[in-house]
Amino acid sequence: MTKYIINSTLIFDSTIAKLTSVDCETSNTANLSAPAARCLESLIVSRGNVLNKMTLLEKSWKDYGFVVTDNSVNQVISHIRKCFQHVGFGKDIIVTVPKLGYQFNPEYRVEVHQENAAGRMEFAPDENDDIPALRLAEEHQVLGLAAAKKCKLRALFHKYKMVLTAACVTSIFHFIFSLSDRLFDYLGSHDHFTHSFLSLP
Repeated sequence: MTKYIINSTLIFDSTIAKLTSVDCETSNTANLSAPAARCLESLIVSRGNVLNKMTLLEKSWKDYGFVVTDNSVNQVISHIRKCFQHVGFGKDIIVTVPKLGYQFNPEYRVEVHQENAAGRMEFAPDENDDIPALRLAEEHQVLGLAAAKKCKLRALFHKYKMVLTAACVTSIFHFIFSLSDRLFDYLGSHDHFTHSFLSLP
């Protein structure tokens, strides 16, 4: 079983042709067609390189005994982009290179994970990664360490936002009460002065 973790917030499971967002606020999923899943996997595996239509036709259809036209590639690319948009990603994740073909956007980071016989997820290093080492972790650890950190940061921000709001409200009320006391003191002294002035012979 091979899974691709994109930007630490999206899982592409090539085995079941499914995209799953692991963002803490949303958990959207999108189902790809079989040819679309094969096409996407080919683009991810070849990330950094441009694949022409002929190559995508072979990897997505011909190698599986299907014969289709070039237009099928266009339709599948459109389908892939819509699926990514559905789970919160931009359609620019698949780049069209005029007169050459298509490319998986190299700005998106991808980690490849394969489940071994022990049921553990084996982390294959990205060829563009500065740390060329394998890491082992349970599958639930894969499901968005970055997303979990994002949730904690949001919760912390919300907590301090509430504290700050309460402090501001308290300060405003304190200022109003203080101003009221001073106003009453002023009016009281003013009334005393007026009364004294009118009492003069």
